[in-house]
Amino acid sequence: LFSIRKILETEAIIWLVDNLTFQHQEELKQLKAAHLQALTNRIDFREQALLDQKFHLALARMSGNSVLLRIMIQLIDLLTEVRTKTIRIPGRAEQSLREHVQIANAILDKEKDLARERMLYHLNSVERSIKQQLARDGEENVEV
Repeated sequence: LFSIRKILETEAIIWLVDNLTFQHQEELKQLKAAHLQALTNRIDFREQALLDQKFHLALARMSGNSVLLRIMIQLIDLLTEVRTKTIRIPGRAEQSLREHVQIANAILDKEKDLARERMLYHLNSVERSIKQQLARDGEENVEV
């Protein structure tokens, strides 16, 4: 699942930066503000999961590729259970929020390579956290 996400979401970043509109910039600024507020106000796990989902789907939509968006919607559905577990890993939700802010900053600065690099870092970071948690829970053979 994460191998596919890394391919799709890092390319989506390239397409997004190449096609960045004023409306996209405004939406990214709003998403970034919501993330910063969530970091300050400590929102609950469910709200964090929804914010995470909203961020990733928004980037896919803003990429301008409707096929990618459809695939991402399907992947998000597959990720629901994983996201619920991930968000409860101590410190993971806050780390994801900070990583999302860094991705948004790079996009807003039109730093295509940096944005792609930050997305890849984020996905690798989440995958690593999940694998570590699954190993602690004795579920090492689960694919993520």
